[in-house]
Amino acid sequence: SLRSPAIYTSAWAWIRAHAPEILLYLVVRLLGVCVLAVMAHRVNVTGLLGKWDGAWYIGIAQHGYNTSLSYRADGSLVNTNVVFFPLYPLLIRVLGWPLGLLHAALAVSWLAGIGAAVAIRAVGEYLYDRRTGIVLAVLWGILPTALVESMAYTESLLTLLMALALLFLLRHQWIAAGVASFFAGLTHPTGLTIAAAIDVCAAVAIVRRTGSWRVWIGGLLAPLGAVGYLAWVGAELGRWDGWSFMQRQGWHNSPSASGTWHEVHLILTKPVQLGYYVALAVVLLAILSAAFLTWGRTRGPLAVLVFTWLSIAAALSSGSTYFHSKARFLLPVFTLLLPLAAPLARQRLRTIATLLGSGALASAWYGGYLLTVWTRSP
Repeated sequence: SLRSPAIYTSAWAWIRAHAPEILLYLVVRLLGVCVLAVMAHRVNVTGLLGKWDGAWYIGIAQHGYNTSLSYRADGSLVNTNVVFFPLYPLLIRVLGWPLGLLHAALAVSWLAGIGAAVAIRAVGEYLYDRRTGIVLAVLWGILPTALVESMAYTESLLTLLMALALLFLLRHQWIAAGVASFFAGLTHPTGLTIAAAIDVCAAVAIVRRTGSWRVWIGGLLAPLGAVGYLAWVGAELGRWDGWSFMQRQGWHNSPSASGTWHEVHLILTKPVQLGYYVALAVVLLAILSAAFLTWGRTRGPLAVLVFTWLSIAAALSSGSTYFHSKARFLLPVFTLLLPLAAPLARQRLRTIATLLGSGALASAWYGGYLLTVWTRSP
């Protein structure tokens, strides 16, 4: 017989084992979309979920990359889509034939979000216990900018790949970690943060002579996705720094400590929109959480610490032009939720449900605000 009872038994066991985080994650994300639909009134919700960066990714899936360097009459560089990394639009294109490009983009994000919840739960369970892992996954689904996980953005896919890479790294599955990091690097430039974590841990293993040849393979694979795409952009644009050149000159987005400080000073001294206050609060809480992970009672493993701190640095160095988006840039850094998830998981079930439910409602309202009131990208 072609049917194997063992396969069905294993699949059913896997579904039962991971049903809690999958169902809870879907509940909080569906709540976010339902609240958005109410706040949007008669505006098409699907269209809202495909706004901003989503339109660029769908454009790449449909037409490919624009690798020209052209200038406006005033001499300014025309911004093109080469700053967006290729894995997400490639997946959109693969699913686009049966679903249509917009629905394909949303399907990739939702499926990746479910996968991310499972992977995040696995990391939390590995570091603490099963309950902490489930709470960690739900907390990721109710972050202030969690609506982005349901949009045509890369955050869900990036989080899935980073969580898998970190999980494999913690388990010393070096080649699997390198492969997951390779694809994370093809998804977003910050995929290099998990690659750096792998390479730092690989270097430590090599120095201590605790690893095999797999350490070398994993370490070499980890950054190749991002490095390869950056090299391709450089070759296409005829400049070794092609990607950063387009970011800087075309999108006016370059690392600037003074610019970031100017934005912080403005938020603290002038009345601004809610999105700026939320972004600043998320940044400050992220730094505090990372400090607790590093110097608190339950210090995180080296892989977690390197990944967390480098991800914060990447978010802060993303340029002051997009300061309002820093809360979104930190969304894939789910390890920042560990200092909250671990003590929360030890509380009574009623307490956990009350706190997570309240957080889900607040996140749903804020997600609706970002797409119906806020006038810039999330």
